[in-house]
Amino acid sequence: MKVSPPTFHDVAHIVGYDDIMLNKPWLQDAALLLLRIVSAVVLGFQGYRIFFVHGLDSSAHAFDVWGMPWALGSAVIIGVVLLLGAVTVGIGILTPLMAALALLTEVYYTFFLIVGGNQPGSSSQVQMQFLIIAVLLALIVFGAGRASADSFLNRRS
Repeated sequence: MKVSPPTFHDVAHIVGYDDIMLNKPWLQDAALLLLRIVSAVVLGFQGYRIFFVHGLDSSAHAFDVWGMPWALGSAVIIGVVLLLGAVTVGIGILTPLMAALALLTEVYYTFFLIVGGNQPGSSSQVQMQFLIIAVLLALIVFGAGRASADSFLNRRS
């Protein structure tokens, strides 16, 4: 008779994993809501900074120095996508789509930040970009959750 080692499910049942961990829909929705709010604030501030703190000319100049093609157009597109992404992700409407657009924008920006901006991967600005990319990826995969406009509109139809 062969004895197999315990599986994860066996151990989870023994220690009560289902009862004490994140296997609660309301907790998952709260975590997604928190991710959405934090990412909306960060994306909004980044877009706001491009348009209103540094200004388009200064942002475009920095992007040009980094080697970003069509720097002024890139500054406008990045700023608009970030501001629009902040609003839509924040209220939870079209979250996977807008998170995907914001993700592409952040990857594009981060690439030129590292390569042209001479920012090593250990700099805090690059690390922040990687965290934003990870959060946006999570929102693409898991969606907005039930505490969102998407969920409300889906229930109404």
